[in-house]
Order: sequence, then C-alpha cells, then structure tokens
Amino acid sequence: MNETMIEMEALAGLRRLSFATAAVGALGAGIALAISGPRAALGVLCGSCLAAVNLWAMTRLVTAFLTGRGPKAPWAVLASLKFIAVLACAALLVWSTLCDLSALAIGYTALPLGIVVGYASYGVPLRRQG
Repeated sequence: MNETMIEMEALAGLRRLSFATAAVGALGAGIALAISGPRAALGVLCGSCLAAVNLWAMTRLVTAFLTGRGPKAPWAVLASLKFIAVLACAALLVWSTLCDLSALAIGYTALPLGIVVGYASYGVPLRRQG
C-alpha cells in the first residue's frame, strides 16, 4: 500500500472521528448549559474543542510517522511539543477563569467518547484484500 492510500484512509477516519468528537462535545455543552449554565457550557465546549484539535494533530503526526517521510526523531519532538501545547492551552483556560477545571475535563472526555461513537456508528472498517 502506498503513502497516498495510507494518508487518504487516515484522513477519512479522521473526519469521521472528528465529527463524532464534535457532536459529543456539542451534546455535552448543551447538557451543561441546561444543568449548570453558560460558564459550564463554555468550559465543556472549550474542552471538547481542545480534544478535537488534539485528535487532528495526533492523526497528522502518526500518519506522517507511519508513511516514513524522513527521519523519525523530528516526529517525536513534534509530538512532545503538541503535548506541551495542549497542557498550556488547558492551563491558560483555567488560569484565565474562563473555564472551570471540572467543565474543561468533562469537555475533554469528548475525545474518547467521540472515538467510541465514531467507530460504533460507522461500523467496522472493511478489511483490505491482499
């Protein structure tokens, strides 16, 4: 399988999982708005957006790493920088008092829930022939 096919499959899967993550985050923000008000809803929404961006970045890094473009060390450095950036964004959101830590954490759970929902709702991917 060539690099273009791997990238196309990864991007199609990314779109599916990103949509599911965004849907779970929007649902969570709606529930938070109904239960706790706008500040909690904003925190859940920020957490789910952070999760979706993290998923997008991680998929890009893993796809580039697996296709073998260039040396492997720069991808490890970029993954570390991505991790630091996610933590810094979360810290800034909490430090700015824009979001409660609990609401942000609840919003971030959209990532694993979105992955589960994405795979469950679209079925098992077809096996490759060959």
